[in-house]
Amino acid sequence: SINTPSMSVLYFNNFHAPLVERALKRNYIHQISLVDIACGYAHELDFLKDNPNVNLFGVDISDIVLAEARKRLPNARLLQHDVQNGELPYDAASMDAVIAVNAVIYCPDDMMRTIFQSLKQGSEAVINFRNFSNPYNLPFYDFYTSNGAKITDQELKIGDETFALKVLD
Repeated sequence: SINTPSMSVLYFNNFHAPLVERALKRNYIHQISLVDIACGYAHELDFLKDNPNVNLFGVDISDIVLAEARKRLPNARLLQHDVQNGELPYDAASMDAVIAVNAVIYCPDDMMRTIFQSLKQGSEAVINFRNFSNPYNLPFYDFYTSNGAKITDQELKIGDETFALKVLD
């Protein structure tokens, strides 16, 4: 009931498939490891579950949603993890690719730190930022605020750039 690109083949083909292809090329088509940060039900990983060259990982704070995802993705390592904890549930700098769909709006600094710490040197991430002003995102924000969440303004600094975000707290 909340719009998300997580089950969209178009989104996958435009953003995640090219990421995986580049990672495989960097590793000479050997197996790669990819993690989905704040994966929720891990629908993004469904597009990759039959690819023998991709070791799938997913982390999320909710073991309830991970239990559902494990039913569909028995070969993925789906780990309960709170990014605010500071430590990774897998080896640092062990991922060839990282994806994060609509995740950064929860705790931006911790999400970005987790993404950065996960990546091997020379690897890359694809991060989707949910646009607060997009009317299609209204059901998402309404759902959370009607269940007690607060929306706050926060700045996220990456390199020399600063991004203004609406963060769910």
